[in-house]
Amino acid sequence: MFARVARKAISQMGDLRGQRDTIYNDAKLTPEQKREKLDKIDAQLLAIAQKTNMFIDPEVAAKVGLPSKVPAGRQKKDMDQYSAILLNPAAGAFKKLEMQWPALAQMEENKRRNRFVQAIRTEKGLVQEEMERKAQAKKIQALRSKTIWDRPTKEENERAREAYGTFIKIPTPWKTGFRLKREEAGS
Repeated sequence: MFARVARKAISQMGDLRGQRDTIYNDAKLTPEQKREKLDKIDAQLLAIAQKTNMFIDPEVAAKVGLPSKVPAGRQKKDMDQYSAILLNPAAGAFKKLEMQWPALAQMEENKRRNRFVQAIRTEKGLVQEEMERKAQAKKIQALRSKTIWDRPTKEENERAREAYGTFIKIPTPWKTGFRLKREEAGS
């Protein structure tokens, strides 16, 4: 659940370690300047570690709970959907809460956990809505014509609506043997 948050923190800490190495190898800086810059980097490393440890809490994960692979009355999710529902909400909540870290650090532990749970659940709802919207768009896209040859005539559309009650894709001219309208003799 918190894998993306942990990876982001590890990446940021790795970047800071790289900066630390360049400071160590810089021959132009005096020991006092090096010490001052290294202390700033150490403070940043500590802040990243504290934020991450505060957010990655087993009790928060237990309260949020893992999503079901097979929701009641629905078909089984594929791994991409499941991992999106599992990983994206925590990463999104962490990103949105970044501006509130000073206030969150001062909160009581229970209130802070509840705030994290609320943020993750909100993000989880947003992720699921987005996935449903994409699925709906995919269904609509399947009904749309892809080429000029796929487009049914108005008559074919009306006949399909009468027969099925909704819009369906009419077979292409290639599949129907090029049924065309008869030309009138005088035109």
